Amino acid sequence: MGQRLGRWVPLVILGLLLSSNALADTVVGDGSFQSGWSASNNGSTFFNNASWDGSNLNIGFCVAGGGNCNYSGQPGTTLPVFAGTNFSAPGSFYISPSGMANASLLLEVAGMANQNEFGWFLIGSDPTNAANRHVIFSGPQGAGSASNFAPSGDYGFYMLAGGSTLYTSSLFGGATEQHFAVFQDGNSLWIGIEDLGLQSGDKDYNDMVVRVTAVPEPSSIAFLGMGLCAIAAGVRKRFAAQA
Repeated sequence: MGQRLGRWVPLVILGLLLSSNALADTVVGDGSFQSGWSASNNGSTFFNNASWDGSNLNIGFCVAGGGNCNYSGQPGTTLPVFAGTNFSAPGSFYISPSGMANASLLLEVAGMANQNEFGWFLIGSDPTNAANRHVIFSGPQGAGSASNFAPSGDYGFYMLAGGSTLYTSSLFGGATEQHFAVFQDGNSLWIGIEDLGLQSGDKDYNDMVVRVTAVPEPSSIAFLGMGLCAIAAGVRKRFAAQA
């Protein structure tokens, strides 16, 4: 009977793993997730330049858990980054959602912190029209803020920074380079944003750091629970038949 029960356990674990792996938003666009970059401010990658805010304060150090970016939840390792050739800045990209997501504001090191607004827009809509933008964090909100959002289709992020609005997709608003650095950590995306023009700014991508994590919707949780209950009922029935 112990051997028969043993056959059920891997099935339960596999089901949970499949559910967990499926629950992750996918980045799609002009780039790919790459590993092997160095957490240093030598300018060898588009997000690792010396920061005007202080030594070792670029997003590379922030993600890797070093430098002066000390806050709760740092990955502490060099996560794969969505980039072009030789870790260059990617072009346009968007996010394919798995369902509802939770955004956590982890860090904001910016002179315009009280003005910067972060949010999302649906691909296919015109995000230059304010009616098509959905706010997640407004300027006065600081580190520790969190918000759930549930896009109904593929989406991109935007940041309203002073008089400019920056976008991940199609480089709207006249931008010619990507202002968003995206890292992958399991079912979470770490996003570092540069709020100044890349030709004149420091390109440290630490002006706002947000973690976006896919979370199960209540219906998904209920469905998974029903499935586990059905498996448990099957196990009990098999035990009763063998008793």
